[in-house]
Amino acid sequence: MKVSIPLLATIAAFITGVPAQADSFLPPSVQEASSADGSIVVTVVPAMLSCAVGEADCEPAARAIVEHFRGDYRSNSRTVRLLNPQAPARVLVTDDGERLLTVDDYASYGFGENVLVVYGSKGEVIARHALKDFLPQDYINGLPRTVSTLRWWGAAPRIEPGTHRAIISLHLVGPDSDIPRAFQGPHIALALDLDTGEIESPSGTLWENALNCARANSWLVPDVAAERQRERYRQLCR
Repeated sequence: MKVSIPLLATIAAFITGVPAQADSFLPPSVQEASSADGSIVVTVVPAMLSCAVGEADCEPAARAIVEHFRGDYRSNSRTVRLLNPQAPARVLVTDDGERLLTVDDYASYGFGENVLVVYGSKGEVIARHALKDFLPQDYINGLPRTVSTLRWWGAAPRIEPGTHRAIISLHLVGPDSDIPRAFQGPHIALALDLDTGEIESPSGTLWENALNCARANSWLVPDVAAERQRERYRQLCR
């Protein structure tokens, strides 16, 4: 018997006590983003739209077209082949056009290996981060979630003007953390160096409390001992 994903999520929610919400996403479409100063425009073409009808030799792949923008004129175009299976959820570019940052796979935020991917001036991959590369697993286990997404960031990621430095806003899990709160609630800023691909590790009192709350909200509770552990962290979550 086949069991649907929403039903599996409902069963998991019943077992763990964590509410699961179904997701609904339209197919990815062409998206456009510009640098902070507006001089660079990036057009992302999803894999499903990357080949023309009847183009036999084309291999479908998500692509980002990076162009300099002056008035109504675009120049110095280059194309970057992206690692996302279909498309990224978000794309950012530096003011000089030398660094490209994609955030999450479309319709699958927080899951997989493409949470943060940095591309260089020739399309090379400088860094590829999954959540587990900069967050402990027990924090990931307590993040607000839907069937196919983890709500791990708060404010939208951004690149500081005139730099190769991105600011990643990490949602801080709280006692009543839920999906809306993930975008509106407290968060801390982590710096991502777009030249080296290194990302700052979270730290501080606010982070420690959020970690305790995530452990208290963990959706992985396989046995009685794990439930007792979760209850202990609930006492530490403020």
